[in-house]
Amino acid sequence: MDRMSFKLFGIGGLAVTIMSAAILALSAGPASADLRVCNKNFDDVYVALGYAQSGDWVSEGWYFIKSNECEIVMEKVRNRYYYFYAEEANGNGVWDGEYSFCVQDEVFEISGSEHCKSRGYERTGFFEADTGEETDYTVSLEE
Repeated sequence: MDRMSFKLFGIGGLAVTIMSAAILALSAGPASADLRVCNKNFDDVYVALGYAQSGDWVSEGWYFIKSNECEIVMEKVRNRYYYFYAEEANGNGVWDGEYSFCVQDEVFEISGSEHCKSRGYERTGFFEADTGEETDYTVSLEE
């Protein structure tokens, strides 16, 4: 191979590599914008989520997250604030807070956060997560 063709191959190879990287970046689709919870605890956990939707409060659960794993709880971060309650599957520990939402033992999606008891639900404290301006956000549950 003579020197001229080597130089052309080198430049062409670099251009192909740059073009391939650009095509891969564009074809990968939009960046992830998920709300996820990572369980950095030794035990499995159940997680409930609270958030504002169409002028009302909504709570939903239960998301089962194994020890040292992460799960997407919402596919798109739409709000600045989300609220979480989590408890270890073995019943030994909880992550809670001062913001109240309705929950129940079975899988649920409950509209409204008032009058939980009179509607047949339990009232439980959730902790707040401020996503700021992030479109992809992770809450970590640690011991």
